[in-house]
Amino acid sequence: MRATQFAVLILLLVVLAGCKTRQAASTDTNARGIDLPKILNRLEEQRLRFDILTFKGKADFADLTQGKSIGFTYRIDIAKDSLILINVSKFGVPAMNLLVSRDSVRMRMPMNQTAMVCDYSLLQKAAKMDLDFEKLQSILLGEAMLEEPLALVSGRGAHLELEASRPPYSLYWILNAGHMRLEKMRISDPILAKESVITYSDFKKIDGQVVAAELILEATQAQKVRIELHHSGIEFDKEKVNFRYRIPESYKIVPCDQPIQGQ
Repeated sequence: MRATQFAVLILLLVVLAGCKTRQAASTDTNARGIDLPKILNRLEEQRLRFDILTFKGKADFADLTQGKSIGFTYRIDIAKDSLILINVSKFGVPAMNLLVSRDSVRMRMPMNQTAMVCDYSLLQKAAKMDLDFEKLQSILLGEAMLEEPLALVSGRGAHLELEASRPPYSLYWILNAGHMRLEKMRISDPILAKESVITYSDFKKIDGQVVAAELILEATQAQKVRIELHHSGIEFDKEKVNFRYRIPESYKIVPCDQPIQGQ
């Protein structure tokens, strides 16, 4: 089990955010009379407002196929619409530093002094679909990235349920009708019996804004995995973050199509 498997978390989360919606027929009369454009407007109005958002906590990665698990501590700093810096430690020792910008992905592995400098093809190849910075940022924030047209399945009560189809995938979202945060997102391939589900819970109101403090991903793609993020700290614009990213000359630069070994 390697520290680089935390990067799998990012890739699997991005898989869920990487699909664009297509027209799908509504199947539930609960949705009749609901104004979908107003829902989309509310979604935009409730987007998180910040310059820098910081998540600190612990991640648990379980390979259910092999019966193995490992834990990491992490810090994720997001400079809105520009940079995402992820620092991962194992047993208190820095294990991985990942900087994602709008046009590049840089990974530094201090434990074996190895690094990668890649464009988005690294993430696109791993996730097997089109990706960009906005999709990764939205999934970490727990904000639905929806494109019209899409179908509103149900609009009554405390939840809004939407679905879309992008053959061979079907997509499904549950939004909290109050604060418009994602509570669940699912992408499935019924032909290959593959499914990924991400659940957001333990919502906290911080500085007047609602954020999920727990994210759980369960996937059956390639292998059965369960990944949990538990944010013990969430801060809006509380401290300065140094996004400068330097790769020491002593580090070996590994090609983007070559896996990092030894972690």
